[in-house]
Amino acid sequence: MKHVPEFREFRYIQMPIRMSHGYSLLTLLGILPFLPVVLDQGWELLFTPEGDLRLSAVEQIILLGGPLLLAAIMGFAVWAAGRAGLRVDANGFQCDPPLNSSVTEVTPHPWWLGWSAINRAVLYLPPARERSVIKWVKAVLCLQTGDRKYCLPLLYLDPRNAPIDRRLPFLPSRMRRKVRTLLLEHPLLAMIEAKGVPLHVEDLDRQTRRRLKRNARKRKQEARTAGQVDLLGQPSTILLLGVLSVLGLFLAMHYMVLPPVRPLWEPALWLPVLGGVAAFLLAAVVAARVRTTERFALAAMVGVATALVWNPAELRLQLSGQGPGEVLPYVAMEPALFVPQQGDYPVIDLRDVDVPEYWNAYPAGAEHPFHVLALGQERFVLSLGPLFERTRAFYANE
Repeated sequence: MKHVPEFREFRYIQMPIRMSHGYSLLTLLGILPFLPVVLDQGWELLFTPEGDLRLSAVEQIILLGGPLLLAAIMGFAVWAAGRAGLRVDANGFQCDPPLNSSVTEVTPHPWWLGWSAINRAVLYLPPARERSVIKWVKAVLCLQTGDRKYCLPLLYLDPRNAPIDRRLPFLPSRMRRKVRTLLLEHPLLAMIEAKGVPLHVEDLDRQTRRRLKRNARKRKQEARTAGQVDLLGQPSTILLLGVLSVLGLFLAMHYMVLPPVRPLWEPALWLPVLGGVAAFLLAAVVAARVRTTERFALAAMVGVATALVWNPAELRLQLSGQGPGEVLPYVAMEPALFVPQQGDYPVIDLRDVDVPEYWNAYPAGAEHPFHVLALGQERFVLSLGPLFERTRAFYANE
């Protein structure tokens, strides 16, 4: 009789099955003819015939930052999946599921279950006539304790020290047989049977699938509403708190440390709003296992902070590498409202800067110098540092 260990650790894997090398070769051969066309079209979209980049600064940020953000999200997902796992020993089960599982019937929150509490185990498999390999892959193992069920995506669990060979044959009919064999011969089932827990195999039809989904949602809601939430006890909340800290630090540097500047154009509002909404949705997905109240509070703070940071970050990025600008003569139309004396420069309206005595010293027609930086695309930035020095000197003399 084959020895069954009493202790074993399983890790959650992203790809429960692997295709044969024949499929990989066919995919590669199908892509190769289109690569020259894609590269040629991409070059024309990004560069002019003279070799100059067509994109604006914001588009360059999106082009470069988008893949970096996607890589960071994927890296976090891989890291979080690496932390997730199942520990089975002489005492029972200790499960830490992944943040998001494609098998919606599984229990989505961490749980512990002793062997003595388990009444029976049920492996839910698709009907024998089912041809879809995906439905076979999403088979579910449920441990029943009275009126509760703790469900696991069996094929997504892989022993840490003895990984299962998951390569599927080339023919579809053999694929289904191989997946069924992988399920029925899974090491976790052998451990359950060795402990004397009754193991049953039942059909995973539509009605059963709906019932298991309702059970998963119920367990998820119970976990979210029970007890207090330790924001430093989960990787997702630590990540979101780190993001909030970085955004807050940038805002503090923008307004308190870096040289003060003011854009002389009307910043777009839709981009910060869109970025804030995207950040809110992303944060809500990352914190999927946090209790609902804390989850949406953190997501809302990340969204608001992203919207507040958007325009200052764009402005500072456009200013990076710029020179000190040039001093331009302006003429006062009224106190704190100035028009350029020459050239196609924007009007400077500083009526919100509360230094009335200083502005009254420049009546209509008086000349005042300003440091202006040209960013291109009819965008100009006013450097406020020299202006603040003049106002301080003015009030010091008074």
